[in-house]
Amino acid sequence: MATTVADLIADCEPRDFTPFPTLAEANANGKPRLTIVVSCMDPRCSIEKFIGLNVGSKTGELVMQSRNAGGNIRFAVRDILLIDRQFGLDEVVVVHHTDCGSLTFTNEGLRDAVKERIDSAHWSEIDKINWGANTE
Repeated sequence: MATTVADLIADCEPRDFTPFPTLAEANANGKPRLTIVVSCMDPRCSIEKFIGLNVGSKTGELVMQSRNAGGNIRFAVRDILLIDRQFGLDEVVVVHHTDCGSLTFTNEGLRDAVKERIDSAHWSEIDKINWGANTE
């Protein structure tokens, strides 16, 4: 068991670690398939297992993940456009799951939650914000 910070760092030092290639390195050997998966940030959503992607392999697909509450595509569009512009995407996958907690929130509920925490002088600004609830 680690007793000092140095011991803890040494215990967590990666062993036999081979870093993933950069996109430039991966593209140097011919263009592999490039996929972006948009999914919920819920830790129960194991995209690699669900879709069965060969993630990180030198001969497999290069898969990027954009995770947010509810796997909302609206919040991933910037990432998708950026990656597609820079590297050219082959595929966009959107994954939703049953019983997603993000479906229980409304813009009104999120506004009220923020208002409970701030001075009423700022409420008019809070009312102008579209919080991006997945229920609307």
